[in-house]
Amino acid sequence: MLVLNQDFRLTPLEGLEHKFVTMSHLHAYANTNYFRTGMKRMEVCVRRPTAVVNSSSQLFRGAAPATPIAQSTLPTVSCST
Repeated sequence: MLVLNQDFRLTPLEGLEHKFVTMSHLHAYANTNYFRTGMKRMEVCVRRPTAVVNSSSQLFRGAAPATPIAQSTLPTVSCST
């Protein structure tokens, strides 16, 4: 997967379709709790075609609105050599 020669590298789509990511090599264990838990966790990787950028307020309902941090509240770091 990690190859210096770019001609032999995986594309992002190939990486997402790889057996390790899709967990297709684990179908023999489909009835185990480990498999079901893993598949549940991988659901976040599936793209939802009905998702719209404007619906972001529905995705984070109840979350506090983002507010910028005042410049004066940021810690300062001094480097001495």
